[in-house]
Amino acid sequence: MLTSARKTMPHLDYVSIIRSVYADGNTMLAGSLASAFAALLTAYQAKSLPLVVVSMLFVLVGLVRFFNMRAFWNAKIGNEDAEAAERWENRAVIIGALLALLHGSWCFVAMLIVREPFSELASFSLTMAVMVGICARNFGLDRLVTIQMVMVIIPLSLSLLLRFDGYHPLLALLLFVMLSGFRKLAAGIREILLSAVHGRVEASRLAAELDIAITTLEHGLLMLDDDGKVTLSNAKAKIMLSALGISVANGQDFKTILERIAGSGIAPAKTLDRLSDIATHRQSGKVMIPLRDNRYFEVTISSRQLRSVLLFEDITERMTAEERINFMARHDALTKLPNRSYFNALAQDELIRRGAKSLSSALLVIDIDEFKHVNDSFGHVIGDELLRQVADRLRYSLPEGAILARQGGDEFVALAPVGGSESELREDIDHALAAFETPFNLKGINLPVRVSIGLVVTPRSEDELDELMTKADLALYGAKADGKARAQIFHEQMDIDYHYRQRLKADLRQAVADGALSLALPSSRCSISKPARSCPAKPWRAGPIPNSDRFPRQPLFPWPRRWG
Repeated sequence: MLTSARKTMPHLDYVSIIRSVYADGNTMLAGSLASAFAALLTAYQAKSLPLVVVSMLFVLVGLVRFFNMRAFWNAKIGNEDAEAAERWENRAVIIGALLALLHGSWCFVAMLIVREPFSELASFSLTMAVMVGICARNFGLDRLVTIQMVMVIIPLSLSLLLRFDGYHPLLALLLFVMLSGFRKLAAGIREILLSAVHGRVEASRLAAELDIAITTLEHGLLMLDDDGKVTLSNAKAKIMLSALGISVANGQDFKTILERIAGSGIAPAKTLDRLSDIATHRQSGKVMIPLRDNRYFEVTISSRQLRSVLLFEDITERMTAEERINFMARHDALTKLPNRSYFNALAQDELIRRGAKSLSSALLVIDIDEFKHVNDSFGHVIGDELLRQVADRLRYSLPEGAILARQGGDEFVALAPVGGSESELREDIDHALAAFETPFNLKGINLPVRVSIGLVVTPRSEDELDELMTKADLALYGAKADGKARAQIFHEQMDIDYHYRQRLKADLRQAVADGALSLALPSSRCSISKPARSCPAKPWRAGPIPNSDRFPRQPLFPWPRRWG
């Protein structure tokens, strides 16, 4: 009760309370002078010298308090300087106690010594008013309120008790009850006001933090009320929408904003309608808005309690990065053509689409002739440049609508539509071959480079892609075998010959593994001491191989070089 409020309050609150006690110095001086004038008036009425002394003391104490209050404000203590504030609290308690004691003494003199009705009425009523003021003004300092109340009530009660009648002592007892009530009233006011101050400080802090968050937010923010009108917008949202030629202001209808954007034609109307529908029905979700100038906005909508918050984000860089990553994953880095996996997906879809319309297609496998020689002779830098230029020539020489891709190495693949007769297809292929008649200029080096093409036609586009690739490879093999720099259309005999050769190779491997193939080395023709030039072989038990199907000796039988 008589301890400093510094021990029970946060420093910031404590300093604020001390400042409130020292506020309004002029008003406090006027109050002291008013008390002095009232005391002087009672002295004149009662012709009492003690009341004159009381009046003079009011003036003296009032001036002391006034200059003390001015000194406090000149000191300019800090918001957290509780130690300095405590010193000023002690001074306020001393001066306040003197002033309260002076009011109690005034009542004591008027009621016990002078005993003049006007003096008693004036001193008692003015002192009660001062007690109410003490409670209302100094509520933050329980010690100051208690000491001032005691300094008033003790002399006043003593003057009532010493009247020795039945009523005045009872009134004195009631004054102590009033003391307790005033203390509780002051405590209640203190709790209410401090709670309100804390709430206001917290609200101000939250508002400041929210303002910082909204202001520094990288996204544009709009808040809509239950009528769909803008109640809050940050600077980023205004900048983003102003780039679309739209100005945003609080109270503006969000639908009107979207209608103006749609009217400008900068964004698709269907996308804006979907955004409007989500916001109108207080739903949540994300909407990506592609803009006419190749920018992208993403709007995230969150709705709660009949309000919606919209976050606008410019995702152009992210979309560009994603497109670049997707392109790199699906295309060859050197030629910028689709890679094998992406071509397979595109070709499958195209075959299905053309097959549904019973349209024919042609699959072409294109190989650069003598590409290894270019790499070995001029280096991979020239080889890479050749691949890029070959890709460019193929782009412009293949039939319109063809899907071109790099298969890998020096091989390209294309799926082209077949719209006419076989002669028209041959003209298209001849046009592609003719594109390579002009030598390539590769970093100052002129090189004549040709290509070989193997192709297969699928009527009504009903064949599987893997099967078409195999047949086109067989046709390419035929074009290479016929002298290169030409095209070969797949025919069924190629497939028959291919499977026959594969079966023959397998049989030969098995014959060697089983020992069914042997060589006889007659001493008359094969000498151990001389290098062998030729040796007759025993017949192969699987049967004779036709001359037309015989293979070069080296690919089938990896004999040592000394065998010739």
